[in-house]
Amino acid sequence: EIKMFIGANRRAVTLAIERFREIYPQVNFLLNHSALSDPMSYDLVITHDVARCAGMERCLLRKEKLCLAIERSHPLAQREHLALSDFAEESFVSMHVGSSLRDVTEAACKNAGFLPKFTVQSDDPAYVRKYVELGMGVALAPELSLEGQLARYRLQPPWLVPE
Repeated sequence: EIKMFIGANRRAVTLAIERFREIYPQVNFLLNHSALSDPMSYDLVITHDVARCAGMERCLLRKEKLCLAIERSHPLAQREHLALSDFAEESFVSMHVGSSLRDVTEAACKNAGFLPKFTVQSDDPAYVRKYVELGMGVALAPELSLEGQLARYRLQPPWLVPE
């Protein structure tokens, strides 16, 4: 049995587990996606919060470009070039406080000179995508983690560069 905490890149990790199970079907998993209690109680911890895992061996698994997920009919969706500061007055959809997506969203917006207004916060990435699709706000989206899942979104090119 492999005990894992999956606090980041849920989709990518799930796909890796699926491939692993094809090769090793006899291996069982105990998975936690919600709250990291004692990191030492897991065989593998996948998180952005490396400070909580002091004393554990760690390695970088992946880097992703961040993009902006925006509903296709949004007035800004038709513009060719966008800066994060263009969204200073927009509503944001994100994960709950303490999630990697939330932390990255707050840091990026702060770097662009504003604090995001979160109108929807979810504990499930699928619902973050759904609320953006419904036009309830915009969201930062990790490009690779959401690949192939943005059929009704307009995914802008990576724009997190100094303005």
